[in-house]
Amino acid sequence: SFGIDIENAGGSSTYRGIERAETTLSFNQTLELGGDRRARTELARTGAKAARADGAIKRRDLLHEVETAFIAAQVSAADLAVANDRLSVAKEIVATVEQRVQVARDPLMAESRSQALLADAEIAATGASLADQAARDRLASYWGGGGAFTVDLSGFTALAQQPNSLLSAMAAPEIA
Repeated sequence: SFGIDIENAGGSSTYRGIERAETTLSFNQTLELGGDRRARTELARTGAKAARADGAIKRRDLLHEVETAFIAAQVSAADLAVANDRLSVAKEIVATVEQRVQVARDPLMAESRSQALLADAEIAATGASLADQAARDRLASYWGGGGAFTVDLSGFTALAQQPNSLLSAMAAPEIA
């Protein structure tokens, strides 16, 4: 670096003008001795490597959060499907019990119990619907969108169609 300092210039009385001015010209350069430069550049390289590693960790953390949110949305959608199935079964039970009560095949208490079963199923379906919407909203928050989408449940239905596949895989000698 270069520097110029001027003192005693432009003053008053004897320091008027530039006749008594003092000018200093300076030049500075850092001399690194004993491996200082190598150590400094190695420190910079290490810092850059650490920054890249930190960025990779943050990306993986974000991917983990998104995957977790997606799995939660899948679970909520599956819970909603089960709750809706239970609700439709409860409605069928109520209709069947009402018919049986009308022809005096079941007591009136059976109709009350079936109505309670229906009320429980409606509450569960409403709760599952709210949980499903919340899970989809959380997932959509990662891309700034809304929760107006459906979640693919093919992974759940594929497992449901092959209930013994996990058991047969666990019994395989490679795992044991």
